[in-house]
Amino acid sequence: MVRNRDWGNDERMMYPIGNEDGEWVQFKDPQPVRQHIPDWNGTDTLTVSSTAIPLDEGLRLSHNYCRITVNTEAIRLWLDGSIPTASVGQLVPVGDIIILESADELQDALFIRASGSDASLSCMFGNR
Repeated sequence: MVRNRDWGNDERMMYPIGNEDGEWVQFKDPQPVRQHIPDWNGTDTLTVSSTAIPLDEGLRLSHNYCRITVNTEAIRLWLDGSIPTASVGQLVPVGDIIILESADELQDALFIRASGSDASLSCMFGNR
């Protein structure tokens, strides 16, 4: 995240990107921020039915980043290891993208369909 704030009367901006010593650095103009793009190296298609399921064990244990697209039906999920039901959990509609950004989230995520039809999820796994 990049936050701007006025610095004195000279309109310089301060950005929390810092130098090698962790000190704040001042710039007159906004600076681009590099995001570390995951090294994508795994994929999976998950069919979500009436029983809560986790991500594939081999993939979730060997990765720390996952991008999931909900393809066919809405789902519900919890990221804390709690078991979702068809009526309880975070509702994720068709077309939404879920991003899991830590090994703990990948390990604890559980998914269940939110309607009477099975849902399909497309998962891309990577490491940051």
